[in-house]
Amino acid sequence: MMMFKSRRLHPVASITHTLKVLRGIVLPYLIVFVFGENRPDGIASQLLFGLGALCLSFIIGIIRWRSFSYSVQDGEFLIEHSFLIRKKRYIRLNNIHSLDITQGIIQRLFNLVSLKIETAGGNKSKEPEVMLEAITRQEAEEIASLLSKTEQETTGSSDEESREDPVHTLRFRELFIFAGSSGRVGIVFSGAAAVLLQFQEVVPYKQIFRGLESFAAAGLVNIILLLAAALILAYAAATIHIVCKFAHSTVRKKNEDLILTSGLFEKRQLTIPLKKIQAVKISENLLRQPFGYVTVYLYYAGGAAAGKGNARVMLLPLIKAHQAPALLRAFLPGYSVEELRNGLPSRSLHRYALRQLCFSVPLSAGLIYLFSPWGLASLVFIIISTFWAYRGYRDAAWQIKDDCLSLRFRAVSRHTYIIRRSKIQALRIDSSFFQQKRELNSITATVISGTGPARAKVMDLDENDAWTIKKWFAP
Repeated sequence: MMMFKSRRLHPVASITHTLKVLRGIVLPYLIVFVFGENRPDGIASQLLFGLGALCLSFIIGIIRWRSFSYSVQDGEFLIEHSFLIRKKRYIRLNNIHSLDITQGIIQRLFNLVSLKIETAGGNKSKEPEVMLEAITRQEAEEIASLLSKTEQETTGSSDEESREDPVHTLRFRELFIFAGSSGRVGIVFSGAAAVLLQFQEVVPYKQIFRGLESFAAAGLVNIILLLAAALILAYAAATIHIVCKFAHSTVRKKNEDLILTSGLFEKRQLTIPLKKIQAVKISENLLRQPFGYVTVYLYYAGGAAAGKGNARVMLLPLIKAHQAPALLRAFLPGYSVEELRNGLPSRSLHRYALRQLCFSVPLSAGLIYLFSPWGLASLVFIIISTFWAYRGYRDAAWQIKDDCLSLRFRAVSRHTYIIRRSKIQALRIDSSFFQQKRELNSITATVISGTGPARAKVMDLDENDAWTIKKWFAP
């Protein structure tokens, strides 16, 4: 019988618990004791309150560490914690869907790791089902080994049959291409603005803006230089963030598990059983598609923490499109990637054009009316939307290959979903009044992942094609 006796976390867990408590009280502390109208007079009083908050956080961290223990008994993972209220939680090992091993800066200093355990249902919050803040790597591997043995007993496989498949690692050149084409500059701008607004009473924004106004008043060239500098800094920050997050990104298939590792400063290892995978998505954004690069995602039946509310994980951050079939065959047997030959009928094109033009034409007309003659430049919106409608029509396609359904469509990026028949939770065919007039249908395939469904939808298929897919799904 697989089991080990009750264990406590490493004492370093008291530090991580302390930091969590501090993170929760630092903003209220700043609002009340630093920036508030009724804040204490003098720096000494503010520091005294801060020292008191630090001591209280440290005491709570130690109590949480001392009151937490875990063990494995009779095929169940047992969590016990008695902070204020004594609680016990039992999780069947065969209900665990993923293990996420990370190594933050604090854990790395003491050669420890953090282990997140996710079950099928997951939490409604973004927190993992179980979080072991500080354990040795040997203990984490022991838990992973117990889970692997449980799966082997369930499936009837043996260690002799198991083998380790090839490994794929993101190369240095591809890492920088991936980071440079991620398109996350806007996130950096919004994040920086949110942080700066929290300190508007401390930072002398008026003086800064006056300096910028005098700089911009010197001419248009200075304004362009200022905007270019801000854009370059945001682009560099976004690129560095992506490089640090996905450095050493590796995919390894071991027995019936996929093991994903990545991270430069905070190392992360995620273990996903193959049987939990619900769908594969291949995405091509506007910057990467012309150069033949794609990104491969997995949807799997895990918890909220794996994907920040939706269990989606990046399997292959950046590969050439022609590499995708071979790599998916190696890592995901049963998921077939073929050229999608079934497109849309020509009578669907006008519906794609209509959906785009119903926004761009009124917009251009309004701009021309209000800002004539300069508003005539807005006619470019009509040209772009017409081209975009044609691309959406050309990209939409479907294919059935053995046990897999592939659906391709374009939002901003082009997405291809590959779903096995047994993983489709629902297949819906819709037809509006205008679609019925032209014998067209829209089809939506839904899979369950994490805390919510993931959907692939292709609009305006030929009616016969839609019912061919329906018969394949439910013969």
